[in-house]
Amino acid sequence: MFYINFRWKRRKLYALAKKIPGTDGLPLIGHAFTFMGIDVRNNINDSGKLLQNNLPVSKIWAGSLLFIVVNSPDHSQAMLQSTACLKIPFIISRPFLHRYGLIIANGAVWQHHRKILSHSFKINILQQLMPIFNQKCMKFVEKLQPKIGAPEFDIGHYVAALTLETTMTGNFHYDHCFYGSKIISDIDHGKTLMMKRMIEPWWNFEWLFQRSKLYKDMKASITLLDAKIDEIIEAYKTNMNNNEHRGTFVIDQLMDPANNLTYEEIRDEIFIFIIAGYETSSVTLSAILLMIAMHKDVQRKMFEEVDENYDGGHIEMEDLHKFKYIEMVIKEALRLFPTVPFVPRKVTQEFQMREYTIPKDTILIDFLYFMHRNKTYWGEDADKFRPERFEPEEIKKIHPHAYAPFAAGKRVCIGNKYAMYFLKIALVHIFKHYEFSTTYKYEEITATMSPSLEIAQKYHVSVERRKS
Repeated sequence: MFYINFRWKRRKLYALAKKIPGTDGLPLIGHAFTFMGIDVRNNINDSGKLLQNNLPVSKIWAGSLLFIVVNSPDHSQAMLQSTACLKIPFIISRPFLHRYGLIIANGAVWQHHRKILSHSFKINILQQLMPIFNQKCMKFVEKLQPKIGAPEFDIGHYVAALTLETTMTGNFHYDHCFYGSKIISDIDHGKTLMMKRMIEPWWNFEWLFQRSKLYKDMKASITLLDAKIDEIIEAYKTNMNNNEHRGTFVIDQLMDPANNLTYEEIRDEIFIFIIAGYETSSVTLSAILLMIAMHKDVQRKMFEEVDENYDGGHIEMEDLHKFKYIEMVIKEALRLFPTVPFVPRKVTQEFQMREYTIPKDTILIDFLYFMHRNKTYWGEDADKFRPERFEPEEIKKIHPHAYAPFAAGKRVCIGNKYAMYFLKIALVHIFKHYEFSTTYKYEEITATMSPSLEIAQKYHVSVERRKS
């Protein structure tokens, strides 16, 4: 009787779901059997099974939860521009142990925090970050010197320190050295635990989770990071009158009494910025360096552009437009390896997504990783690394929503310009001094989630000083 009553109350949802491509799965469990053996922590391509023959839109039932997977730019555009699709599903935010920073907050909290933080990502504020970007990238170049001529090594460890230092200094006025720091391994461990909870379905039972070793390990990991955040806040309070750019950076906005944030809200935002902000730049820059090490023709073109437009010293914001090929390289890396491989949304009210009526309480998954590689939109070489596809004459032939590494709509990534400026400056400094190679072949590369997209084989390269 309970099941019949449950189905009756949700009869409209089931009626609308019937019109969406895909099978209904089994009673009670839906497509749970399909998920068996899929672990995106090993290879995200395994999750291609969710796309059901590469359909533009398809449905999947996980028990009573209706998921709709989007693999089409037209439907992606309708989804991301709809006010019915602004909410982040609880199954995504829950692994952060109820932390509600900007990227996972909803409703009034999200609106208030985004309004506060958007100030720190305006062009005139980003201009003030240029000296920090340059300083940290020049330090990175120095840190690589001992690796010249050495065997292949995972450059991701060095890049993580670079991006963490840049994030800490450029957002929180916290200028410390993180090369070889334990906090990087602590953050990585925390990400692994969060991903474990997100992927393994039995941890959806809160009573089971809170009695598990995983819960204790996650609490311990977050406690370590909280201690660092408390240290950042105390350092800011101590030095706030001495900060050169006081009033402009992220922490200045968070700590401003006029913005009326609680200590817990401030800590949550710093927590999310550290986890999401530093890591996304780190995995993107690491992937770019590996791709360039594999593609010598791309590396040669980068050398030519750097030599033509950069003589040394600091790179100014007004110089960045000169590095058009480097920008294409960044965009191509983000196409193949978007740091956020899918965009999840909970539907808060029934809405029209092109030809489909999407019922309330559905969870939509905009699968960017597969849409970015879809040959329907990107051609037969969609799986290849070819920066030239972003030449103006080529890219204008591509549907504008077939490429969305920073998402789109009202919840578009607030730090997209920050990321592009930093990556450009980093690549100019690096390729002014070094050339890279690797024994890995592009065909061997697989992608994983942890929870952002990473390359499973890591980022093993060898470094040589550039020959003049």
